[in-house]
Amino acid sequence: MAEPEEPCCRGHRPTLVQLDAAIVRARGLLREQEELLRTLEAARARALAGPADSGGPAPAEHGPVPGCALTERERQVLVLAGTGLANRGIARNLRISERTVRNHLHAVFGKLGVRSRTEATVVAMRDGILKL
Repeated sequence: MAEPEEPCCRGHRPTLVQLDAAIVRARGLLREQEELLRTLEAARARALAGPADSGGPAPAEHGPVPGCALTERERQVLVLAGTGLANRGIARNLRISERTVRNHLHAVFGKLGVRSRTEATVVAMRDGILKL
């Protein structure tokens, strides 16, 4: 396969390796967005269905830990994770290590009573913690 003929906005021509890496990143972001969409649609369906006996919304499978508010940094990490950034991108944005990002996400998951960044984003949006 030949190199692309058109230069990018900075005037240089990206290599095939760079283009392939960008395509892989874009596909990963798309998968994360599709997962978020499926989770949101499922949460909406559960909210509409509600329990048969009370007519109200269904209770959450995993609830937040009472009295455990997110720190400002945990909130920043969650916002960036909710936009689809991977840990490396979050780390670069906040100028912290990827390990620290993982630690913050682990703390967020525990405080919100969730198991994934998608669930964390949905719960945080539902509870008014985040507005993306």
